[in-house]
Amino acid sequence: MEGASATRLRFKGKADSSSHKKRTHSDRHPIQDQTHRYHRSSQRRGRSRSRSRSRSPRRRSRSPDDPSRTHRRHDSSHTSSSRSRRTPSKYKVTPAGYAPETYTDYVFDTAAQCEQAAAFALEQERDLEEIRQLGREQEKRHLDDFWLRDRVDDLEFHTSHFSGWDMPTAGRSPSSNPSASRNSREQHINAMPEDDYASYMRRGMGRSTQDREAQEWAEWVQEKEQNRYQEAKEEQRWKDEQKRQRRQKRKEREQLEAEEEAAAHAGVGSHQEDILESDSLANRLRKRVLVDSARREYESRWKILTEDTKFVSMDTIAWPPLGTTPTRASLSSSSLRTDGLSLFEFLFFGTNAKERDLRKQILRREQLKFHPDKFRQRFGARLPRPFEEAALITGEREMILEKVDRVAQALNEIGEMI
Repeated sequence: MEGASATRLRFKGKADSSSHKKRTHSDRHPIQDQTHRYHRSSQRRGRSRSRSRSRSPRRRSRSPDDPSRTHRRHDSSHTSSSRSRRTPSKYKVTPAGYAPETYTDYVFDTAAQCEQAAAFALEQERDLEEIRQLGREQEKRHLDDFWLRDRVDDLEFHTSHFSGWDMPTAGRSPSSNPSASRNSREQHINAMPEDDYASYMRRGMGRSTQDREAQEWAEWVQEKEQNRYQEAKEEQRWKDEQKRQRRQKRKEREQLEAEEEAAAHAGVGSHQEDILESDSLANRLRKRVLVDSARREYESRWKILTEDTKFVSMDTIAWPPLGTTPTRASLSSSSLRTDGLSLFEFLFFGTNAKERDLRKQILRREQLKFHPDKFRQRFGARLPRPFEEAALITGEREMILEKVDRVAQALNEIGEMI
């Protein structure tokens, strides 16, 4: 037997060392039989290839005393030790789960044989796994069919119970005995094998547990949704209440401001109304003429002042009447008149309290004229300087700027009241 090309099969475990009879084809494992055939064919191919090669001529036998034979024996004795230390090129594979209990592994000669055996083992594993999966699916279908028949029997029982046992069942004849389906179900359960019965019980208990857990989960989710809805409703109610309170406060504030503004307007115009009521028609006409003439003179003097380039003085500047600056605190006849006109009458005579926009426009125009900074920027170069011939009055520049400040202050006070 050739040691380099032979397939060795190792025996371990439960193998009987006393039995040395040859194993037949029926006794071999499928993987063992396939491996055996594969190695026998590979041995035959190796022998045929070795015969087809060019062979050296057959040597004649030599006597033990032949020098060449002695020399060859001497050389082989030197090389045998190195050959014995050389590691044999063997490849091993152990197909998990398919080797018999008496065999643990197989020894192959080449890597290709090892890979082929491993591929064959994997293919066998896949085939067996498919068979197991088919068995599990068949068992599941069987149990599902049994569970469906059980549920159908229960439904038929309850339907027949409530309908007086007159309703025919689907695919079955109506039964007058309400316990017939239950008895048949019990007989079927009693006839089940132990494995099927255990699986049936596990599935039934698991189904009831799942149904209970699903019911509890649904109740918990419903409770959470109700709580969330109540919280959102309370929050929306609180927001609406806060919004209503803010709207009420804003309305009260606007009403208070309107009352204060109406009182201010009534205070400012009360003196004028008293004068108009106390004066006769002739006096009112005379005041109208006085206001119109004062306004015309005022506008003409401002036009000359802006167009001229000469030095300005107290007399050349057109001043509005400052005899009165109406306030909420003091509204007396003496404080409201200068030459028969107040600043309020000079600006707003002929208008009423409803014409607020018109009064604001008139007031804004006068404030631009007598703004201290703008006045200095506009007429500062034309104001008289100290110790100059143009300064007829000592300190006239300071007097002009002081009166400009007084007019601006009076206009601002009127602007706060309209």
